[in-house]
Amino acid sequence: MASKKFSDDYKYINAKLTGEHPAAFAAWYKSKEGLFQKSLDEMHADNYKFSHSWDAKNQCFIGSCTFKGDKGDNVNRCLTARSDNWLETYAMLAYKHTVMFEGGVWEEAAGVSDWG
Repeated sequence: MASKKFSDDYKYINAKLTGEHPAAFAAWYKSKEGLFQKSLDEMHADNYKFSHSWDAKNQCFIGSCTFKGDKGDNVNRCLTARSDNWLETYAMLAYKHTVMFEGGVWEEAAGVSDWG
């Protein structure tokens, strides 16, 4: 299977954890039901790919999530998150996908950033 080439055709989706989301994310991330792990497992099974790297300029990790398939709601979209902890970027990405976007299409809200 040929690898998918990352290109300028990707739409970067910025969705910030604001309002009630920071507290809700913290509870979701640390839940005894393992909501983070379940969401991550489901997203991997649904053909989503996660990656992270260190952003030296902003002194934080940036996590990204893309859909690996050729057909689907989030083809050529890249969801991002930033944190001082790489694993937390994955948790934020899973939270954004599962809770904020309800497992559907990633649409960018006006005037938001990817921090959080």
